[in-house]
Amino acid sequence: LFCCARLLSFADIQNLTSIPTVASLGSSFSSLEAYVKPWWIRKNIGIMFRMCGGFGQTRSKRNFDDDDLRSSSSEEGDFASFRDSLRNGGNSRERFVLEVVGALGLATLADEVDSMCVVSKVHSNGKSSVIHRTKTISNDTAPIWTLKTNSICFLDIDKSKPGERIRVELFRKTVGIPGMSDKSSVGAVDLSYSILLANGDSARREYPVAPEKYPEVQLALRFRKASSEDWQIFQELQEGRNNNILMMERQPSAKKKPILTRAFHENAHANDWSNDDHAGDVDFEFVSQKGMLGNSTTVVEDGERKKAYKVWPYPDPDNVEETKYMTKAKLQSVAMEPSRNWTEAAGGEADNYGSIFLEVLGCDDLPNMDTELVDGLTDAFVACVFEENFVRTAVIHDSLNPRWMPWSHRAFEFHIQHPSSILMLGVFDFDDNPIGFHDPIGRVVIVPTLFERDTMYTLKYPLYFENKQHGTLTIRLRIHWHNAADASKAQSFVRPPRFIINVKTSKAWKVLRFLTRGATDLSDVTIETVKLYATEIKEHWQRYCYFLDVLTQTLLWRGRTQVCGLSLWFPIDSVVLFGGVLLAIEFPEYLPSIVFALMAYPLLCTNYYLSNHPSPWLRIRSFAREAFHNRFGGMVTIEAESGAQQADKLRRLDEYKGLRVMSFLYKAMKTALHVYKVYSKSTPVDISTVSKSGSVFSRLYENYLYYAHLILRMICKYSRLLRNFVNWRSASTYKFTMDLLILAMAWTLFPFKYFIIKWSVRALVWIILGPQNKIIDCIWIHPYYRTKEELLEDGIPETVEEMKEEIESRPNILDSILSSKFLHELGKSGRIVVEDNLKLQAAREARYGKFSESVPNIDASRFASVPAPSSIAQPYNLEDGTAAGNDRYYNDISPEAKIWSRVPGQKLYGSIIHKPSSAEATLPSEIRL
Repeated sequence: LFCCARLLSFADIQNLTSIPTVASLGSSFSSLEAYVKPWWIRKNIGIMFRMCGGFGQTRSKRNFDDDDLRSSSSEEGDFASFRDSLRNGGNSRERFVLEVVGALGLATLADEVDSMCVVSKVHSNGKSSVIHRTKTISNDTAPIWTLKTNSICFLDIDKSKPGERIRVELFRKTVGIPGMSDKSSVGAVDLSYSILLANGDSARREYPVAPEKYPEVQLALRFRKASSEDWQIFQELQEGRNNNILMMERQPSAKKKPILTRAFHENAHANDWSNDDHAGDVDFEFVSQKGMLGNSTTVVEDGERKKAYKVWPYPDPDNVEETKYMTKAKLQSVAMEPSRNWTEAAGGEADNYGSIFLEVLGCDDLPNMDTELVDGLTDAFVACVFEENFVRTAVIHDSLNPRWMPWSHRAFEFHIQHPSSILMLGVFDFDDNPIGFHDPIGRVVIVPTLFERDTMYTLKYPLYFENKQHGTLTIRLRIHWHNAADASKAQSFVRPPRFIINVKTSKAWKVLRFLTRGATDLSDVTIETVKLYATEIKEHWQRYCYFLDVLTQTLLWRGRTQVCGLSLWFPIDSVVLFGGVLLAIEFPEYLPSIVFALMAYPLLCTNYYLSNHPSPWLRIRSFAREAFHNRFGGMVTIEAESGAQQADKLRRLDEYKGLRVMSFLYKAMKTALHVYKVYSKSTPVDISTVSKSGSVFSRLYENYLYYAHLILRMICKYSRLLRNFVNWRSASTYKFTMDLLILAMAWTLFPFKYFIIKWSVRALVWIILGPQNKIIDCIWIHPYYRTKEELLEDGIPETVEEMKEEIESRPNILDSILSSKFLHELGKSGRIVVEDNLKLQAAREARYGKFSESVPNIDASRFASVPAPSSIAQPYNLEDGTAAGNDRYYNDISPEAKIWSRVPGQKLYGSIIHKPSSAEATLPSEIRL
């Protein structure tokens, strides 16, 4: 009773004045549970209510004009009652879930309409009781209700009462019309049990609400039978208790230990030194805190006193005393050891194409981003985005050369849902200020398909922030494909899905946005973004000049070919170009084949050049290997600094060629300007007065900055894509080149080339210029477009205003297109797409957070991420992860020694109530963090 009194005093309930009996106490609890907002109080009320027994009576109806509309959990037939009816209802009752999708045709009533829907149960005696109300959507003639506007409710139908039915009534209030202060009913849709059972397949259906009075107004609904899982997921979304950091327990396997459970996690972090960060905690709710003192000490090693640094985020749990402090050499040595603590970033379906195994080892030469006055240094962490997964490493405090230890959260396994997906990594400075943001340091974009499968790469990447390098990032990477042939086909013929990630806080969203878009959001129209685009175009201009240098050499018949070790003059590029043009002139029927072949030839030349590049990190797979062998290859071995000197020499050679052409073009422009100045002195001078109304800069900024930004943005975007395409770092290059070769060969071997060309040209001439156009004019064009004689006969208006008025008054030929059935169906399909997107967005915001960002599936970064020459590669043994006694292989620890945790993805499935994958949807609540 004391707990009851405490709960009743907390809630603001006016109708609960006395509690005379236990039965009435249960009724009061029913009303109280419906009104109280905090989930933890409502849960306790529900428990006490079930202990007291009995169900509350129906509350009185609320005024439809009340803007503070309760959610479906606060109406009659509350969720506690629904949950108990699921358990005790027997076979005489059916439970359905109903979604009010939206309303159409309200534009026929008024230009601006406020609308809402009320779901009620009509009993056999004709009386009705309200079950659910949606929120009011203002100033919208085509409203769409989502989870945020209470679009979903649960229905409990008694099959033994055939006269019982569900009524969905549409109300509206016309904005700005006097006398319409109250919402008036537009119409209703009655759903009997037979209709609910026959059409309960979650399909979207449109029902007229008032066919005689408002024939254009329709209400779109979805419904199906409800399950206990629907109720559980919907309750979580309503109460806001869902957390995207889930730990799941699954069966042990030969390769992986069981996933960590809540009990294991609590025991492992019972000590202060093990307050570790979680890989999925992108909101930094659990972060190791640094102290003001004790970050370094002095140790004796090999008889010498050396400075040792505190190990972050915590020492090795298996060897605490010896790993609290380490020297720099020891930190580097231990950081290179195989990881023991792994996080499975699981997203999408179980039948993925493979996995990416990523280990973040360390950073070097980071800038100091800390603003502390006393010995403050960068508090670094690395965030990763791949498809629908967003994870991070632990925070390493006060270090410009941080190292992540094998027992900390630094190792991740990403499931690959599409081979073309890219992996994005960013280094940040952690900021514990609640109003601040984590400062970005640099960013790396990795294309997994550029790496060989089952090879362990140790890669060092330069970190770029805008156009400046901010240190380096060292990682370990391995790509594993379940079936390389299927992955290769999917890369060429399967369109990449769209991935979206939601987060809860603006700080996490800033991190996510930097990973996906870079340092500056170049979509904003500002002077800074225009300057950045202009600077980037200047960089691309040098690449275009290199292309002009290659074209000049081809036109001048320059080039040498290596034959048996001898360098002979044989300009093969010039021969191919000259021969192709001659063949096109002499044999025009082969023109398509020649065009296709000449388009494929420069791509093949680029592929040959890059596949033989001395640097293994700039080398690509040859076209012959991709066409006739496995595209994703196999194990390779790459030594440090392999081909670095030759690659640097080629880089300087290519840069010199581009600068040479650029210099020639600048001199040509100066010469043309000088000639123009000399010529202009011999022509008459314009002595008109020059207008000075406003500066040139202000007019440009006010009127043309948007268009300048748009043009520069498109040029830079497609220049980046063209760079990746020509350099064979795009998955579409291989497919495009293969298609060109196939088309060229097919047209060459096709026997009826001349016949097809001749009759195609004839058909084109007849269709465009034939006399049948007169019939088209008489039937369709003439009523809208009069002839010259008719215009003279009817009389032409005298003034321009009268002409415009007369033209506007006549029917338009395009009006038939606007009223066509095709356009109507197109608009309807577009409406359905908008509905699905808005409902999915609301479900994602309720489950994962209100901040969202789209994940790109192609690398359009300004600076291509290329590993440093010091990077290496070693084969990886797949049988047991080790190759004892063979230094050529990467020596990994046994699978049994690895500890695995899991961060689920964010993909949702289904309709009405969007659910995660079956693995996450069935998680017991007691093992969720």
